[in-house]
Amino acid sequence: MTPNDSFLDMMLYQCVDQTLTDLLGGRVKETIFDYLERNSGLARTEISKRPNELFDLLEVAIGKTSAMVEQILVENLYLKLGWKCPNSESKASLTNFIKLTKEGTTSNHH
Repeated sequence: MTPNDSFLDMMLYQCVDQTLTDLLGGRVKETIFDYLERNSGLARTEISKRPNELFDLLEVAIGKTSAMVEQILVENLYLKLGWKCPNSESKASLTNFIKLTKEGTTSNHH
């Protein structure tokens, strides 16, 4: 794991934590994190390695609303980094955000 991976893991965890708290409440967020860790072995700080598992669980729990949660989360991540978020028509995904961040492809997002 490189220092950039550690930064991404922590930033992503903090943003997921805050976004889920804001949208769903603290108890629901804790339930989601506990379920992921117990059933998938996915720690909160490892979401950047397996982001689809988070949204698979959210889709089961809250249905199609999970897509909105992902969109808001990605927008929050772009804002946190000071990047320009892709327009809503392109449906920025967490997986694409992580890929761009790991590749260091920020030139199109300033």
